[in-house]
Amino acid sequence: MVKKVLALVGAGAMLLTVAVPALAWPTPPAPNLKIVNSAWVTNNVGSWANTGRNMVSGWCSIVKTGDAQAVSSVGNDVNLNVVGCSCFNCNCGGDLSLTNKATVTNRVGSWANTGSNTVMGGWLTSGNASAVSVVENAVNTNIVGE
Repeated sequence: MVKKVLALVGAGAMLLTVAVPALAWPTPPAPNLKIVNSAWVTNNVGSWANTGRNMVSGWCSIVKTGDAQAVSSVGNDVNLNVVGCSCFNCNCGGDLSLTNKATVTNRVGSWANTGSNTVMGGWLTSGNASAVSVVENAVNTNIVGE
């Protein structure tokens, strides 16, 4: 019985190897794709935080300032191309031309101040100052594949 099942499975496999090429779809013509990108990006970003330049005068005067925090963030995705076709693999013969040109200028700054305080006969407590700038640029990125 086992031999009959194995013979039947083997015959089915041979039939599929003969029939499947006849059922295959025709191969489409190889695509030709040309992408040209140009970009000019300028970012001017600033953030300021200030609790400074406080003045206290008088024997019982009290000034207490908080923290100064400044954060700047810039993100650019420039000339991102995603070609999601497997026809551009080496075995298909498609022509793909990608040309990317980009100029990115970032002027980014953060400033924080709790200083320049004046005390004349009183108490002054100043907070912390922190400044952070973050810049992320992804420029001329090409992704080709499935």
